[in-house]
Amino acid sequence: MDAHGEANNVRGFISDDSELTWVFHDVERAELSQWIRDSFAKFNNADAESTLVTHTAQPLVAGVALVNAPLKSFKIAQLIEAAWRCLDEATNQGAGAVKTIEVY
Repeated sequence: MDAHGEANNVRGFISDDSELTWVFHDVERAELSQWIRDSFAKFNNADAESTLVTHTAQPLVAGVALVNAPLKSFKIAQLIEAAWRCLDEATNQGAGAVKTIEVY
C-alpha cells in the first residue's frame, strides 16, 4: 500500500494472527480512510501480472481506530480492541470496506 499512497510517519508489522498492522502518526481520520479506499481501488485495478493480485487473494478490508491527545490513563489495549471491532465490521460489510472509530 505504501507504493500507492503518500503516507508519512507510518510503521507496520504483521500481527500474531498474520494481519497487516500499521500505525500512523499525525494523520486525520477522513484523510486516512480515503487513502485506504484509494489504495484498495488501485489494487483492484492492478495489472493481473502484479504480485499483489492473485486468484486466491483475500478481499481487502480495513479497521481503523484512532486517538487524539490521549489522557495519561489511556491504555493502548483500548485502541487495539477498537481497531479489531472495526475490522470485524468491515469484514461483515465485504470487500473494500473501511470502518473507523475515534477512541477517547
